Amino acid sequence: SGVLTPQAVALPYGCMQKALTDQVNAKVLPKLQQVLGKLQPSTSNEDAQVVFEEAQQLVMKMVMPEELKVNVLEAMAQEGAKQGEERLKALFDPLDAWAAIKGVWASLFALRPWISLAKAGRSFHDLNM
Repeated sequence: SGVLTPQAVALPYGCMQKALTDQVNAKVLPKLQQVLGKLQPSTSNEDAQVVFEEAQQLVMKMVMPEELKVNVLEAMAQEGAKQGEERLKALFDPLDAWAAIKGVWASLFALRPWISLAKAGRSFHDLNM
């Protein structure tokens, strides 16, 4: 199939926030905060969708912090050694992995979580990954 990245890797809670505050993403975070600042409890779903699309584009512009890359590679090597799957380390493609990670993080900014949180009486700004 040509895909060399393992099918699934779970990142610890808070990785997105840590990546956003890394120096390599110093320009992304303030823009993302500005865009998300447009969201209010009274924002219509149509207007929220426009905000979410802009937020998703910003997330996709993020750069993978070196620390995250190193930590993912180390974790995969450790897990691979425990599971007799040393091949996992060789399968890690940082570009493919980073594109997949950003895709998951970008999905945070969508109507489904917006509506679900509103129904639960929670603020969208409290949502993290």
